[in-house]
Amino acid sequence: MTSQGFLGTELLACGSWRAFERALLRLVIHQGFEWARLTAGAGDRGSDIIGYFRGHYWTLQAKFSLNRTVPGPSVITKELASAIAEYRTTQAILATNASLRDGTQLSRTASEYSLQTGTPIHLMGRERLLAEMARLPEWPAPRSSRPLHAYQQLALGEIFTAMQTRTGPQAGALVAMATGTGKSRVMNEFIASYLQSNPDAEVLVLVESVPLAQQLERTSWEVLPKHITTHLWAGGDVPAYSCPSGVTFATTDSIVPNLGVLVRPGRFKLLIVDEAHHAAADTTRRLISDLKPEFKLGLTATPWRGDNRSVEQVFGGFPPVYRLSVVDAIRQGYLANVDYTIYGDHIDWDRVAALTRQGLRISDLNRTLWIPERENTVAKLVRERIDSMSTSGVVPRTIMFCRTIPHATAARVALNAAGVTASELHSELSKYDRTRVLQKFRDGELRVVTVVDMLNEGIDVPDIELMVFNRVTHSRRIFLQQLGRGLRKTPQKDKLTVLDFVADIRRLAELQGMDRDYAEGPKTDETLDLPSHLVAFSEQSVAKFVDEYLKDVGDIAATADDSLLLFP
Repeated sequence: MTSQGFLGTELLACGSWRAFERALLRLVIHQGFEWARLTAGAGDRGSDIIGYFRGHYWTLQAKFSLNRTVPGPSVITKELASAIAEYRTTQAILATNASLRDGTQLSRTASEYSLQTGTPIHLMGRERLLAEMARLPEWPAPRSSRPLHAYQQLALGEIFTAMQTRTGPQAGALVAMATGTGKSRVMNEFIASYLQSNPDAEVLVLVESVPLAQQLERTSWEVLPKHITTHLWAGGDVPAYSCPSGVTFATTDSIVPNLGVLVRPGRFKLLIVDEAHHAAADTTRRLISDLKPEFKLGLTATPWRGDNRSVEQVFGGFPPVYRLSVVDAIRQGYLANVDYTIYGDHIDWDRVAALTRQGLRISDLNRTLWIPERENTVAKLVRERIDSMSTSGVVPRTIMFCRTIPHATAARVALNAAGVTASELHSELSKYDRTRVLQKFRDGELRVVTVVDMLNEGIDVPDIELMVFNRVTHSRRIFLQQLGRGLRKTPQKDKLTVLDFVADIRRLAELQGMDRDYAEGPKTDETLDLPSHLVAFSEQSVAKFVDEYLKDVGDIAATADDSLLLFP
């Protein structure tokens, strides 16, 4: 373990430019930036990091060189100047792993630019970075400002109890917590405590996708103390340098080819699997067995699989040591209340009833529910709800989830035609355009976005007041992840409004089950003033269909598209 922390001499001497950029992002997060995002890459407009701190937007340019060459003045006059203009920032930083003791020309250029434009350019060379790290408090500002909730402390206690009492193949635990309740916070607090007691151990956090590995590493920086290093082993990233302890966030695909070479059995004493429902898949199950950790922890918001394989068996064979569902989290006040309306009046329910008697598959029935020409009607209904929720002309912050990128475009066009200013957010936009959309969304300059997938796992968004499911394809897991991101409570919000234009019979079954659990839950003094139901239907015909056709068909929420529906 390096006493200098995550931005120490090892990284500055033999790291990589990617690791350097991430360490700088961690630095500003640790210091308490309210918002920060990596923008590095093709078309970044001269910026590697954009952040917001104490009323100012900052742009940061990172220059990493293995031979520690001092950057030339054009980095300021061209790259930083471009970033300042494009991202509308008022503060700028140029950080390099080179020593700036001989950077006279660079310092002169920075001073001249600052005088001419009024935008300060802060230079941070090797010496300054190490000094900043030395002054940095041990624990990050976000953790210090957000104490653990009682239920998160309870989950942590159950994990530690399992670690102390389970040995051998049963040395594991599973935690099931709804999205929005701080599952990652529990994970990172557990890692911090574990490494405090086992300072020479290595921890592996295993995920299924590169974006999720990147996001989980970033989230960890809000909790982990500065002496704990983190590494990314996903996509094109590999650990930048070797250290005897720390946390590696990796994808299964990155670890499997390195088994027995860089990754020997027992190297990682603690193994954590996020989105642990993936752990029952053959490849991941074998990998977990081959890694031979001393203890394995699985965390998920959705502890089930469509193929009925046991997730619990991978983590000791026990049921979750702690479980908190979306419904329970709402009832207990950990998540915001929800005003959930299902729109199904565009569906010919008599035709649906007739078709179901033919023994249709789910995909066949869903095609009947999907009516593309309704986009303008959806936009009109959304506009009406936005108008009713607007206060003093301020539109509620709104996210509309769409099926595909062309669908997101069509939905945005329909909203604009209905008088609602909206933008798109999806993977085909450049990193610059995505950053600018999120920047405007955060500032309130933009209040409505149509999105595809990007806000399921891993992208933090500000307070959402209105969420629209615009006939999105079914995924039980993704649906709850999307919903959970809107249910996070803040001092400014205690309720989320949801409009669901259902296009999947399994969504109706999922919502019916959630509503039943909510309505039948125990009453306490704290919940007496809550609504009696979680969801409502825009038309009674929809409610009647759900009651008559779904209540006796069993659990179809997790079934596949080609499953045959046998309605009573």
